[in-house]
Amino acid sequence: MIKSFLSENELEITACQWLEALGWKVENWEYETFPNLNRESCSVALLEDRLEAALKKFNPEMPEISREEALTALRRPKYDNLTLENERLHDLLTKGVNVTVRKPDGVYKYEYASVIDFQNPKNNNFLAVRQLWMSEGQHKRRADITLYVNGMMLGLIELKSPSNDYDIEHAYQQLQTYKAELPSFLRFNEFLIISDGMISRIGSLTANFRRFMNWRLSHQAKTDETLNNLLEGTCDQKVFLDLISCAIAFKKDSKETLKILAGYHQYYALKKAIPHILEASQTDQRGGVIWHTQGAGKSLLMAFLSRALIQQAELKNPTLLILTDRNDLDDQLYQTFCEVQDFLTTTPQQAETREDLRHLLNRDNGGIIFSTLQKFGLSESEEKMPLLSERQNIIVLADEAHRSQYGLGEKFNAKSGQIKSGLAQNVRNALPKATFVGFTGTPLEKEDKSTTGLFGAYLDIYDISQAVLDEVTVPVYYEPHLIPLDLDKDALEEIREKYDEVAEDESGKQVRKSLAKA
Repeated sequence: MIKSFLSENELEITACQWLEALGWKVENWEYETFPNLNRESCSVALLEDRLEAALKKFNPEMPEISREEALTALRRPKYDNLTLENERLHDLLTKGVNVTVRKPDGVYKYEYASVIDFQNPKNNNFLAVRQLWMSEGQHKRRADITLYVNGMMLGLIELKSPSNDYDIEHAYQQLQTYKAELPSFLRFNEFLIISDGMISRIGSLTANFRRFMNWRLSHQAKTDETLNNLLEGTCDQKVFLDLISCAIAFKKDSKETLKILAGYHQYYALKKAIPHILEASQTDQRGGVIWHTQGAGKSLLMAFLSRALIQQAELKNPTLLILTDRNDLDDQLYQTFCEVQDFLTTTPQQAETREDLRHLLNRDNGGIIFSTLQKFGLSESEEKMPLLSERQNIIVLADEAHRSQYGLGEKFNAKSGQIKSGLAQNVRNALPKATFVGFTGTPLEKEDKSTTGLFGAYLDIYDISQAVLDEVTVPVYYEPHLIPLDLDKDALEEIREKYDEVAEDESGKQVRKSLAKA
């Protein structure tokens, strides 16, 4: 429990005790003299001896000259722009450093030198430094707590005393000063943390103050915004490395590059979903339902999940089908994925027509494909949906998993005299061994058993009350009114049939014609 009268120094000592309990070695470098075993001067940001030791430990069979090549790539900046340099180094941390290796037969080949052991966190060197002096050019500052992994400064914590007038926004501004004056110390940065002990936030290198987030230990927790809980939730060694490897993406558009750190609700959903989907792919193909309220970053969560699924060895390079029932939603999701395609390690593809979709699905493995449900309609000459793939490693991520996504079975059209399958049934006929995961931003109706029946149980729920508490979205106020309705059941059924008929037309022309006649 944090006392409101703690000084900044006392808060810092307390934070380091928490980090020590999480497995970090803590050292105080306030009175550091130079040169020493760690640094030649206070202008040195990289602890090279520790990094060299890690490269040798994780790449024992690699020639020393190749490890030196990796060290040079990490040591020497490539970009003056801090964000671009940070992105480059993030890729090297997560994917490895591409180096040339001379084989015994004299042939040179490219291999990746590992910098961090993500599978075995305890194989890495975790060091928390208090009062690190940082110097660059004419500027000299002292950081409260810096977090090193294998000699690379991956985290920076800025603290303010809860007993004075400086709040966490002042801590945020201090970090911006470091970015402007001491960029070489933030080249490797993955997380920035600000806290006054009572209120704590975590953010990325490019995040504005509003995008710094609290980190709860669970969705249900309501008041755990303290520094203790944030450190426990993010600086546990396994979680710290896990966030780096699977919960950070660089989002690019024509104007800028932003570093995106998943929120706690996205990260928890991701970790729950992966094992469930892996099991479902081998059993009943029901990957579960994720309900995250609108405005809570559902599109990015789908991107994070897609990347994580691609990395699962058990799925043997899966094909991901992102399925929606509206063109605008399809375009929006496709755009989001394109903006983080470097993170996804593959280029998303959007099906333009029914024929294009069938062509894109005709592959042995891999790929992220976007389509609307309507493109699973039949051509005029077809009586039933053809089989497109019997592969088991196809994962369908269905957004807005409501009525249109569970039109299973067959329907008789009285006008044409034909029996037609629903679009959702067509998807399953085309991909009989695919696993289906449902996403929704709105609560399912109590009587709606079809969504969970088809997709499986809820994997994760992040509703509007939780989003409002986290200031992710604004509260919604409404005044209920009871409007008496008395619809003719036959007319209602006719409307439903017309909707289904119109929805199956992928061109949209029939939609406009039908609505014009209505």
